[in-house]
Amino acid sequence: DTNSGNQVTPCSRSPCEHGGNCSVTDNSFSCTCLNGFTGLQCQSTPCDNYSCDNGGTCFLDEFQPKCACKNGFTGEDCTCTTCEAEKTTKLLYSSESSIWLLDVNSSTKIEIASTSIAVAIDYHKTKFFIYWTEVSPGKISRQVLVKIRYLPTSSATNLEDIVLDNIDIPDGIAVDSVNDHIYWTDKGLKRIMRSNLDGSDKTLILGTGLENPRAIELDTANRWIYFSDWGSTPKIEKCMFDGSNRQAIITTDVKWPNGIALDRCNKRLYWCDAGLYQIKSVNYDGSDEQVILNGSLEVPHPFGIDIYEDYIYFTDWGNQGVFKFRKSAPSPESVQKVEKNQPMGLKIYRTVNLGKVV
Repeated sequence: DTNSGNQVTPCSRSPCEHGGNCSVTDNSFSCTCLNGFTGLQCQSTPCDNYSCDNGGTCFLDEFQPKCACKNGFTGEDCTCTTCEAEKTTKLLYSSESSIWLLDVNSSTKIEIASTSIAVAIDYHKTKFFIYWTEVSPGKISRQVLVKIRYLPTSSATNLEDIVLDNIDIPDGIAVDSVNDHIYWTDKGLKRIMRSNLDGSDKTLILGTGLENPRAIELDTANRWIYFSDWGSTPKIEKCMFDGSNRQAIITTDVKWPNGIALDRCNKRLYWCDAGLYQIKSVNYDGSDEQVILNGSLEVPHPFGIDIYEDYIYFTDWGNQGVFKFRKSAPSPESVQKVEKNQPMGLKIYRTVNLGKVV
């Protein structure tokens, strides 16, 4: 109870924010928060860790964070626009022994970290952690970027190995910047796992029906996990963040599904198939499957993939490089090589996140 008659209690000043219910406990108070709000006084909202790009504003819709976008921008996080991709597009990629940050237009790059055999890479949109998996030895590492606007004198600091135990051959990785979690596939232990950003509180998400899980992507707005499996029955599936409601999306005309990427503007999933020499796409529900690029010369071994506005970026082991082409007009002639290396995973590092000193 907040008051008894005119008696003043610790709840009299209404310390619980955002509609939280106050209860008197001894000479203090405790707050019972509404769904999605946390903190001693329910002061933290789901918008605190949600990033709306291009000047968008976060608001709550049935306790879920959403973005109100400025004119000219659309999409779940205001990243979609009819304009061309920004001139300062930057790309994170792994090349087995290093993690790199590349300015696509100037071809300037810096080495973020030295690694053993790094595979997949992702980053936290508001805390500026970069995460990657290493298969030998099996572990997950992270590092903080600082002063990253000022290429090429940028630097990184505080490298940490955050997952070293209960892990075998981690492959894909995805960062949930809204709920502060990381997800990864482990093809050695045949499962999908989740942990906090520092590697604590490991939780099994899926541990059955997987043979060789590889890539993983998150639809944080709708709480879906998308993942590929290289097993004897290769497939691409999705499930909810807690592993429930598991559904197959692609089960035919697929051989070695490598990297996957979500086109959040058009609600489509793209993937690389190294066994069929293809890059393909499909609606989130598995309908309207399309071949985007095809051929052993054009895409002999596509591996990682990501999307930024009208451009698709991918890595290819066979042609040894990072490439891009317009998804609105894909053709072998339109593919451009933007980096010469032996790349693995890649992730577009959006310009809106650059320039902050952590």
